[in-house]
Amino acid sequence: MLARVIVAALCLCLPLPAAATPPISEREFKLAVDPAPFAASYAAASAKLWVAAQNDARQLGATVTPGGKARTKRTLVRFYDTRSGELYCRHGLMLRARAKAGKDTPTDWQITLKSRGTDFAAAGRIDPAVLAGRKAKLELAEEPVWRDGQIVRLYSLSGSTRINEWAETTTIAKAAAIFPALAGFGPGETKLEPVDGLTVLQVEDDLGILQFPGLVLQAALIVWYNADGRAPIAAEYTFNHKVAPPSATPPAPSIADRYLAALAANQTIKPMLVAGDTKTAAVYRRICGS
Repeated sequence: MLARVIVAALCLCLPLPAAATPPISEREFKLAVDPAPFAASYAAASAKLWVAAQNDARQLGATVTPGGKARTKRTLVRFYDTRSGELYCRHGLMLRARAKAGKDTPTDWQITLKSRGTDFAAAGRIDPAVLAGRKAKLELAEEPVWRDGQIVRLYSLSGSTRINEWAETTTIAKAAAIFPALAGFGPGETKLEPVDGLTVLQVEDDLGILQFPGLVLQAALIVWYNADGRAPIAAEYTFNHKVAPPSATPPAPSIADRYLAALAANQTIKPMLVAGDTKTAAVYRRICGS
């Protein structure tokens, strides 16, 4: 029944039921930086960025606890789409598969369908909910990014679940068996394959905790490499905090917004900034264009 409601809404351009959109539970700030330095020396490029980021945080009154969760996470990431990028380039949808790196044959894949855009009111235009009966999570996040000299607020609605196996290629029909909303995006036999043939190796370091007056942020560095870990594709400095209690409306700007703007103006970090605002956009750039 849910799938029929979603497909009808898509065809008739009707809004989806309000229940499809949960409240905002997290804010994740993203600053896209040049990935090239991470090819020569990950440690040196990371240290340079983190020292500058800590200085800005302290100037805004934060106490910094380096180390955070003190771990490096390595994850394999693939985006699945048609060869022309129909889902993402035309509809802003990301079908993503992630698994822990280090296994010859990855298992326990986390499969996510996400929509992202600047219009909060349209955040629920596509319902990424997982088929009823499967253990899953539905989450709405605000993702402020630095774009063209200003903060742009993106809203990301995602549904995710875990499965044991995920093929190198799939189809709309097979993906719609997990996310019913995808049934409205082409014939069932439409082939979905890794975008640009890429399997991304994600290296994520929890850099530390930034404790501002009244707000605690977790800071991290995320670098995407090709599968062999040699050629960096995208990089970002990110920091996040939970929204408690979750908010049904966009949260008011906070000191975290001021921190993002300060980072972009930092004389050490400013030369590192790159055009574009998300890692996903970097992966899709060749297919979708700039």
